[in-house]
Formats: sequence, structure tokens, C-alpha cells
Amino acid sequence: MRRPPPSLLLLALLLLLTLPGLGSPGFWAKDEARYAQSAREMRRSGDYLVLTLGGEIRLKKPPLFYWLVAGSQAVLGETETAARLPGALAGVATALLVAWFAGGLAGRRAGLLAGLVYATSVFGFGMARLAHPDGLLNLWVTAAMVLLHRSRREDYTRKAPLLLAWLAMGLGFLSKGPHGVILPVLLLLAYLLVERDLRAFRKTLPLRGLLLALAPFLLWGGAVLLREGRTAVDTLYRETVGRFSGSESFHPEPAWFFVPVLLGGFLPWTLWLPAVFRRRGRPAGGLWLAVWAAGTLVFFSIGRNKATGYVLPAVPPLAVAVGIALADLRRGRALRVVAVLHLAAAGVLAGAALAGAGPAKDLPRLPHPGPAWWTGGLLLLTLAGTGMLAAAGRPRAAAAPTQAGAAAGLLCGARRRAP
Repeated sequence: MRRPPPSLLLLALLLLLTLPGLGSPGFWAKDEARYAQSAREMRRSGDYLVLTLGGEIRLKKPPLFYWLVAGSQAVLGETETAARLPGALAGVATALLVAWFAGGLAGRRAGLLAGLVYATSVFGFGMARLAHPDGLLNLWVTAAMVLLHRSRREDYTRKAPLLLAWLAMGLGFLSKGPHGVILPVLLLLAYLLVERDLRAFRKTLPLRGLLLALAPFLLWGGAVLLREGRTAVDTLYRETVGRFSGSESFHPEPAWFFVPVLLGGFLPWTLWLPAVFRRRGRPAGGLWLAVWAAGTLVFFSIGRNKATGYVLPAVPPLAVAVGIALADLRRGRALRVVAVLHLAAAGVLAGAALAGAGPAKDLPRLPHPGPAWWTGGLLLLTLAGTGMLAAAGRPRAAAAPTQAGAAAGLLCGARRRAP
């Protein structure tokens, strides 16, 4: 009997991890309810141009996410599942992109592991189960970075990857705002600067690319401007550029805010990161991944307004790096078994922590979580510590706490569902 292709196996695992129970619990945060309600009003009114909430014009975000939710509601009804499905599919697609990218750098095993690392991280799993455009933006930024790297490896000889990368940036712009374009372009320039090859930027078709990237938003924005006038433009500016620059105060936080957020959001894989630096030699794509992750962290840290989900685009490169490091482990079968246990338990504990958490307002704000979220977080941290033991060559010491963590996660989930 032939084994299924790794890509199909990964897709099945991702769908099994993401889709079951997507509609429960109910909407965790006000934002989820607002996005779902705006999409519902759009579908009922037939007006897919100007967003509304409670009959009032609402132009805080571009429309792509709302269009997708409205389409999902047309098929599945006006339910939590319908509202969350676009974000869930975006999360699955992002994990597949991560797997494809890592597989191209270090082989199939690395690709499979990297995809699972992303999907079982707190950020990867949590954002895939929220009705929120951050996951959709992350998909387009990831696609742009993967395609730009592929084009770079081919010395920009093919136009298709470049144009697709610029198109992905444009869809990112239409999903949440201008940083869908600005972030990948700045990351590319930072990489070329480190490589001392800034002249290569001319090979990326910047003029045609920018036109392609800006076209979707400009077509929609122009239509809104013609219909609603200057007020619409002022609102869009305040909600996009104003949020980042700090001229409009929405989520003011200190410059270091995203460091603990990213480390916490990458659990339980955060403590596997030292294994990345223990690898000998310079791994393929290592500099690209470093610039991608660190550049994203710096970019969003510069802005005054900060919300937890902003830093999500830094998670895919970390997942690729950890996936490659896991695939390189050569300390015997026992260590590989521990790695597999770690993967399985990570998904269980992420699900248990999220299922046991309080309202969604407790999830994004790490300094103010509920008791169940802290319990899940501590279990995830304990489990990640076993990864350190395994990476240090002590798989027997790691196996017991890994299994204990998995059992604790199952107990937490069972307690949550008990009457």
C-alpha cells in the first residue's frame, strides 16, 4: 500500500488541527463580533463597497477580509464558524507555505516539521481560530517573502515569482492596510543591504510591482472616495497610517512590548530556538530568515501603537528555522521520538490552553490573562523545556515531562468540557 504524499498528509493534519470545533466557544472579543456583523450587513444590503456597522459607515479596515467572511456566511449561514473560516483557511495556507519554503531549503522532513511547528505554536493555532484579518495579512506577507526568496535564488531570471510576490503584497494591503506592502519591501531592502547588493532591487520590477501591489486598494479606495468623499479618506488614513505613526492613539505600548509577545506567541517552540544557533555552518536561507523575523519585530516595535497580532508575520521564519533544526537532529531514534511527542503534545496543550481561556480580551493582552490561560501557558512552557533537554542530548530526561505535559493538557481539556 502506497503512503500518501507528505503534502497531503500535512494538509490532513492541519485541517484536523484547525477546523474541528471552529465555531466554539462563541466570539471571544468585540472585534470578532464587529467583523462578523459588518460582513453580515454587507451581504444583507448587497453593498460590497462601503463597510457599515449598525448602519453607520465603518472604514477602519480595507474590505478583503469582510468580503471573504460574507462569502462564507452565504454558504454556512451567519455563524461563528462562518466568520472564522477565512482565518482558519488562511492559517492552513500559511502553514503549507512555511512547509513548502522549508522543504525547498532543507528537504521534505524539514518542510513537514516546519509546517507543524507553525500550526502548533500559540500564535499559529490561536490566530487560525479567530475571525480577524491579522491571519489573512500574515498569509500574504508570508507568500510575498517566500516568492521573493525564490526569485532571489533564481537571480530574478523569471518574472512570474516576482509579479506574484507583488500581487501578494497588494492583497495584504487590501486585507489590512499599507504595511502589507511596506513590510515585505523594507525586509527585502534590509536583506540586500546586509548582502551589499542594493542594486539588485532594480531586478525586482519595482515600478511594475508597485503598480500591481497598489492597484487593488486604489481601485476600491477610489470608488469609495467618489461615493463618500473626503471623510472616507480621512478615516482610512487615521486607521492605517495614523495607527502606525502614533498620530492617532489606539494601542500605545513601550518599544519592548513585542519581545515577550513574540516569545510567548511562539510557545511551545520558543525554547527550541537555541537549537537553531547550535547548528554548524550557515544554513541555506539563514540570513533571509533572520532578516525576516528580526526586521518584522523591529518594524512593528518602531510604531507607537501596538496590538498583539501585529507581530504575527515574524512567526513563519521562526517556524522554518526550528523545523530545519529539528530535521537535522542526529542523536538516535530516542531523540526523534521525543521530537514527535513534543509535536503531538504541543497541539494538545495549545488546544487545551485556548479552550480553557476566558474571553478573548484575555488572550491578546498577555499581562492580563485569566487563570486558565496562565495554567495553559505554564504547561506549554514546561513542555518546551523538554525540548531543551532533548536538544542537549538528554532524550530520556525529556521524555517523562513531555508525556506528563500531554496528560495534563488532556486533563485540562476534559475538565473544561465537564458539566
